[in-house]
Amino acid sequence: MPCWWGGWVAPSFILDDGRLPLSLKQTTWTMHDPDGVRDGQPAPVTRQLHMEIREPSNAGVAAVRVGDTLRAGEAATDFDNLVTASTWSFEMNRKTGRVEEPADVQLVMGMPAVQVPVEGFWLKFPAGVAAEQAHEVFDPVLRASAPAHFVDKKELNGRELYRFRQEIPPTNVAQRYAARAPR
Repeated sequence: MPCWWGGWVAPSFILDDGRLPLSLKQTTWTMHDPDGVRDGQPAPVTRQLHMEIREPSNAGVAAVRVGDTLRAGEAATDFDNLVTASTWSFEMNRKTGRVEEPADVQLVMGMPAVQVPVEGFWLKFPAGVAAEQAHEVFDPVLRASAPAHFVDKKELNGRELYRFRQEIPPTNVAQRYAARAPR
């Protein structure tokens, strides 16, 4: 599922100077593909990112918590459709969008959090981002960044928006992040 949605919703919650506002307590992004596939069978797929700004936050950084879920199928309950769920906690530079230290990530309910470096941008491009060039954007499933390429620019409500598209080749993340036995 290519990701290009961030540029469309960002103007509704980015301050004029490009900082992520602290007054934004929570927001949810939803991507839905009615023609998705699960276990080789057609199934509607929904991905949601639910972001909260938490304390401690200040003029320079925002404490961010993100719930990330992927659901596929048409079962009666969301739980029966749940494919993956994780919770990410980190501090983000409010102007650049960079996460300077590894994020604490709860990947399996009831298990300790692990630390994952967040390289590239995630959830916010920096103020004054260069258009018409690729930028590394973090993907939480891949747990790494991949380039997002400039597609076009538009004007919306008096703001110029840049649209980027990120395509990640099929990757076996089970092999990349296979569970390791304790030592």
